[in-house]
Order: sequence, then structure tokens, then C-alpha cells
Amino acid sequence: EAVEAAAAPVPAAQDGGQPRPSLKLKLSGVALQRAPSAAQLKRPKAEEDSELYTKNYSLPGDGRKTQRQKSRGVSSQYEKARKEFNDELLSLARFFTKDYEIFTKAVPKKLVPDYHKFVSNPMFLKKIQDKCVKQHYDSKESFMTDIRAIAKAAHDYNDNPDAVYKNPDIAPYADRLVEFANGEISSNANLNVKLHHLNAAADGGDDEDGAGADAGGGAGAGGDADAGAGAGAGAG
Repeated sequence: EAVEAAAAPVPAAQDGGQPRPSLKLKLSGVALQRAPSAAQLKRPKAEEDSELYTKNYSLPGDGRKTQRQKSRGVSSQYEKARKEFNDELLSLARFFTKDYEIFTKAVPKKLVPDYHKFVSNPMFLKKIQDKCVKQHYDSKESFMTDIRAIAKAAHDYNDNPDAVYKNPDIAPYADRLVEFANGEISSNANLNVKLHHLNAAADGGDDEDGAGADAGGGAGAGGDADAGAGAGAGAG
């Protein structure tokens, strides 16, 4: 919309000529500007604040994200260390079956029908191997607990006068398995290293400190397992 503005009249020329026409300024296509509203005044401020917030400051949750990433890293290290530890135990459990084949599988119900009447918690090497595959164990003692359970089951059945198919030679043979297994896990250097890595990962730290020091401690832990083995056999 065109807007016309009339200028102040100009005096007639002194030389007697025709008076000069008044000047009219024609403003074409110029829109009138209105005063900004309150909302418009506030909007730039909000946008400015938002820009400063996103550019110059950390967004909420960045710290939690970093913590989650760190937790995932620790968890991954722990899972790897636990698998390696259980893999080493699995090798030992398979090795035990060479000399103690009788304890490899569950006692057949057809051969010993009354076995479960006296044994409530049967344990055997194949079951222990399966638990290793599932990464069940997190210490030497937890592994030895299941080894001792084999001996306890042997005593529970074969030492019972009411057991029909008892064999007096089996329980002492199971005790020998416990003693042999305890000696193997106490002196196995690879197992001690794997256990050191597992404990370090569980604590969320590194394992750069000498694992050899832990190997010495592992032998001491094995001594504790020895005492436990004797107690387990006695209880059986």
C-alpha cells in the first residue's frame, strides 16, 4: 500500500514565476512497523539461553552416560575373566575323569534303585563340567565344594547299613578324588593367574600388579580348601 507524505509548502519564487508545487513523497511498498509484542521480546532471550546452554555446557545425562560406559567396560572385563577361570576349571574337571571315571556320571537308577533314598544332593564330574561351561564358579572354594559333594554322596549311600547296593570301596575312593583335586587346583599356576584376573576385574581395577604374588596366596587358599575337604569327608 502506497503512503503519501506532503511536504511543507515552498514559497513562491521571487522572480515572479509560478509558485513551486508542493513536494509529495511517495513511499511505495513500505510496510508500517508495529511495536514488538511481549512474546516477541521474550523469544530472542529464550533462544539465546538455549543456544548458550547447548554450546557451552554439558547436557544433563553426560555424566551418567560416561558412568554407564565405564560400568559396561568393567562388566565386560569381569565376564571375560570369569570365563577364562571357569575354562581352566573345566580342563581340570575333565582331567579328573581319567582316574575317577566312576564319578563322571550320575548313578544309574536301574543299577542302584535305592540310591536317591539316601542321597538328596547327588553330584558328579559331568555336572561340575556343565557348571564350568555356564561359568558358575567364581572361586576355588566354590569348585571344591562341589568336588566334596561327590565324596559326601558316596559316604551317604555306601556308609549306610540299609543301602542295598552299597560298596565299601567307593567312599574311600571318593575321598582320594577330593585330595587329588585339592592338590591340583592349589598348584596350578595358570589357574592362579586366572583367579587373580577375576578378582581384579571384580574389584573394578586393573591386574597389572604381579599375578605371581597372587599365585603364592593361591597356595594358601588351597590349604584352606584342604581343611575343608577333610571336614567334608568327615561329615560324610
